[in-house]
Amino acid sequence: MTKRIVLLISAMLLTALLAAPVEASQKYTSSTGKACNYCHNSDLSLNSAGKAFKANGNKLTITPAKTGTAKTTPTKTTAKATPSKTATKPAAKPEVKPVEAKPAVKPVEAKSVPSYIEVITKQWAGTKHNGVLEYGAKKEDWPSNRSGSYNCAKCHAGEGFKAYVADVKAAGGFNASFTSGTFKDASITLKPYGPYPDSKAVAGCDTCHDNRQLRISGLVGLQNSSAAGKPGYDQPLMMVNAGTAAACFICHDYRKTPSFPASLEDPTKVRISGPHVSSQTQMLLGFGGAEAAGEIYESSPHAAIPNSCVTCHMAKSSDKEVGGHSFAVAVRDSNGKGLKSNLNACTSCHAGLNTINRLALGDYDGDKAIEGTQDEVAGLIKKLEELVNTKLGYPDAVVKSSGGQYVIFADKAHTDGSHPTTKSLSHVWKDGAWAVDVKGVFWTRPDAKKIFNAIYNIELVKGDGSGGIHNPDYTIQLLQKSYKDLSGSDIPGARIR
Repeated sequence: MTKRIVLLISAMLLTALLAAPVEASQKYTSSTGKACNYCHNSDLSLNSAGKAFKANGNKLTITPAKTGTAKTTPTKTTAKATPSKTATKPAAKPEVKPVEAKPAVKPVEAKSVPSYIEVITKQWAGTKHNGVLEYGAKKEDWPSNRSGSYNCAKCHAGEGFKAYVADVKAAGGFNASFTSGTFKDASITLKPYGPYPDSKAVAGCDTCHDNRQLRISGLVGLQNSSAAGKPGYDQPLMMVNAGTAAACFICHDYRKTPSFPASLEDPTKVRISGPHVSSQTQMLLGFGGAEAAGEIYESSPHAAIPNSCVTCHMAKSSDKEVGGHSFAVAVRDSNGKGLKSNLNACTSCHAGLNTINRLALGDYDGDKAIEGTQDEVAGLIKKLEELVNTKLGYPDAVVKSSGGQYVIFADKAHTDGSHPTTKSLSHVWKDGAWAVDVKGVFWTRPDAKKIFNAIYNIELVKGDGSGGIHNPDYTIQLLQKSYKDLSGSDIPGARIR
């Protein structure tokens, strides 16, 4: 009876426990250490584990937790470090070397890009156009200097050129009126150009330009050198359409024609003079040399290039030492060898050209080698000079220009008239100047005129300065035909143009 009462009370207690909601804060402990559902099914009957537990005579003891909200108090666990009796020494750290301080990097200064005006001004400054004017030490000497004398200042002083162009325009420009005889009465031939003390250079910016426009372009009049019977021989000027190179043509003009005195009766009227050193225009166009009678002379296609000088000498170039306002096609060293060239204009016709000294089409100087055109021309000049000296009988003879005339000397050592050993073959030093000596070696030779023509052509080619590049055909023919005219035969072994 007692046993049944105990079991009944246990079941009622267990039912109450299972039916009561279990709060998260309640905690129950049994002797098994297991939760209720370890031994009981959901209907409170014993499962296999519970039956086995009872069959073994085990008793269930349940202890309810105290009512109230269980506060969870975190337990602080302080770990006390207990030093080891055998303390381990910390590993030695590697020695850190001090880092050398690098020098402070200086900020790169921004380089200013030169303006177009700065570039062309620098180019111009390295040319002869920036030359010093030859006024002379005294103001009263100016009219006798090239910057102040009649018809010279137009090219040797910037202000002189401006005055010249102004007179040309005032007279109607270079047109038919200049070739009909009225040119002789135009103020341009009467006005003495100079002196111009305000000129700062031979040719400054405003010499060629007027408010950024060309001061002159198109037709220009060149001194006529046509022989009698040829078209235009009776006109004072030869008219040429120079395009944008008009200013170039006006000043790079030799200004003189080959002229040998017809008579030696009056020595005061006898003189021989050569071409002005700036003979580029005539050489380019293929006229103006001392041409041998009965010979035909040809010209290069270079003469037909539009705006000639500007097209070739001012061609664009990435190298500022050539092209543009440097006016240089090639920059040369003291030996005449090309250091750098601007061939941009040349290659438009001469594809693949890599040197200004283009290979010649033949051996023109008879040295058994086909060389560059400039080398062939240099060889021809040497041949002709040797022939002239042989004819004069003085192998070391040399020609100098003095006071606007040619003076022929016996040697190169002394060309000063005041020197006692000076020997001239054509002149005599008198009253501080050279006077023609009609009894001199040169004048008494029967072939004096042919000698003069050869000398004239040599100086014309030298004055051109291109070594034949401006006009290979005319240059080579002038020298070869002068040789034949003076010697009576062609240059031995040479290809004759």
